[in-house]
Amino acid sequence: MMEGIIQKFLDFEKKNNLLNDRIKDIQYWAIIRENIYNDILNHTHDIGVAHTTYSNRPFIEKIKLVSEFAFNVFINNTLFLREKDILIMNHPRRVKNGKYFECLYTDQILETIPYSYYVFENTSLEKHLKPAKTKNLKYTDSLNFNFYFSFFLSKITGGPKLNRFEEEYIKKLITKINNCFNVHFDPDEYLIKIKNQLLMHLLLYKQYERILRKIKPKLIVQVISYERRRKALNSVAKKMKVPTVELQHGVMGKYHIAYNFAERTKVDTFPDYIFLFGEFWKDTTSFPVDDSKIKVVGWPYYEQKANIHRNNVNKNNKKVILFISQGTIGKDLSKIAVQISERINTDEYKVIYKLHPGEYARWKTEYPWLKSADIEVIDNNNYDMHYYFAQSDIQIGVYSTALFEGLGYGLKTYIFKLFGHKYMNELYNKNLATLIESPEQFINTLHKEKRNQSIQIEYFWKRNSKQNIYIEIEKIMKSL
Repeated sequence: MMEGIIQKFLDFEKKNNLLNDRIKDIQYWAIIRENIYNDILNHTHDIGVAHTTYSNRPFIEKIKLVSEFAFNVFINNTLFLREKDILIMNHPRRVKNGKYFECLYTDQILETIPYSYYVFENTSLEKHLKPAKTKNLKYTDSLNFNFYFSFFLSKITGGPKLNRFEEEYIKKLITKINNCFNVHFDPDEYLIKIKNQLLMHLLLYKQYERILRKIKPKLIVQVISYERRRKALNSVAKKMKVPTVELQHGVMGKYHIAYNFAERTKVDTFPDYIFLFGEFWKDTTSFPVDDSKIKVVGWPYYEQKANIHRNNVNKNNKKVILFISQGTIGKDLSKIAVQISERINTDEYKVIYKLHPGEYARWKTEYPWLKSADIEVIDNNNYDMHYYFAQSDIQIGVYSTALFEGLGYGLKTYIFKLFGHKYMNELYNKNLATLIESPEQFINTLHKEKRNQSIQIEYFWKRNSKQNIYIEIEKIMKSL
């Protein structure tokens, strides 16, 4: 189902020349395409919530979050900036490493980088994880406050204003989408949604234009380029001719709409360069940029942790089955984990259920069956995934990036046939993982399990990653 939808979507995009379309001189389709695609998927699948939202939290916690936000708006903000060589947009979902919470994608690179820099950090689940040892760290809470205040004022004045032709064009586009994908989106409602997306982009564009004029960076390094702020930043950077680099942070592949395009074309919101974990991701993803801008460099954090932990495999007397959860499929996967825990020999096996950070605050309410099960539930960042890989023998999941990491530890890997499993079809089609449809099928294959020795680690995780990244950054800097 997913395979058919994404190909159909890319064909529709190409046929209607949407990436070359502009409204108010904005490449509007590049801004909304992931939202449209996900809405189509939501119309045909029952997809769970990926992350906890502010509204899910208890009242006392909301008050605390608001207080922290107010403090960051006035104290650790982005108001006072100087010129720097590089602007880094990190991943706010830090993991505890010793005394500090670490960004897994940027912190190690910054340890010895020979350039001046700022690190901008957005909130993760409405907060910043502290303490962080990241130098020159600026929280974007003040930017977010200004953005939402400006958005509110602009909505009152009715902006952005589209002319009658532009509004009718968008409505006709929604009708085309309805007919092509057999969905029932209201053209008038979607017109409002798209106008809101355009307004947000314009406001963020102006905001980052002011920031770049202050910092005057020679290079921008980022994680999660498809996030709204990054899209605006990339658009500004292209206008100002500042090269942008994205560091891979998760699963890409041919089913991730944010990284797949029917053809190579100029996309204002997309970064100029992509730095990948390994060749696998280059082979399985249709990026809109030239091959010369796609660099296979590895992942320093993974390489460091794997070198430490890989030789300390399985310190338990029992064999460990590690479930790797995600908010979108957590309800179904957690029920499967309970069913398996009830069927296995608990003298021989132990089950660990590792929640995604976006599930920490809500699992007891949304997955109450886990509370009474004979399962160790992990709902904190006190240890990173490598700690759990090192003590496990088997991993079970659906489409988490962590499954690829576990392969590097030789874990026997099972993919449950839930929403998103197609992201992993390259693994089970190459017998690097086993596709499973039921707990019974898993139990029947369990006695046959052996550690996975066939994985070619270099194909997924290139070695000498930190040096590779420095070399590529240096090449870009020298080409300016």
